[in-house]
Amino acid sequence: MYDDGLDGDFEKAHHKGLRRGFDLGWSYKGRFDRELIRQEIERLKKNKSLKTRKELLYKNTKTSNETNVASAWANLQSSESFLNSVKVQVKASQIANEGISAEYERGSRTTLDVIQSNALLLSAQISLASSEKNYLMAQYNLLKAVGLLSSQSVSYTHLRAHETDSYL
Repeated sequence: MYDDGLDGDFEKAHHKGLRRGFDLGWSYKGRFDRELIRQEIERLKKNKSLKTRKELLYKNTKTSNETNVASAWANLQSSESFLNSVKVQVKASQIANEGISAEYERGSRTTLDVIQSNALLLSAQISLASSEKNYLMAQYNLLKAVGLLSSQSVSYTHLRAHETDSYL
């Protein structure tokens, strides 16, 4: 009866006066509604492009987070190594200062030597304080990068920073 390329289900529904539904784009009279089909295709394309956009944003965010965590970890390792080297420098400056002070008391060093030794020790201690701060900030940045920065973690790292007070 109808030659629209569909199986007999539509014809049966049409004869009963039933409406097929807008999702297929058929009107009540059984004619092909091109506007509805065009709108549905546009909606599907829009949904597909939104899905693709969301997937790309997710991948970008995930990659960015992974990069931030890796960078924070590398920064923590670097600042820890530098802190350890500065601790050794402070210890060496303390030993040298003690030796120069002892030599000064015996008369083999001048006051200028002692002043320079004290200045080197002070410079090393300032460098230690700076590297401790950098190490602490690296810890905070790593916690921030992995999403674990909280008031408890701040208290914990603050306590760990005071472990190096014996070098001052």
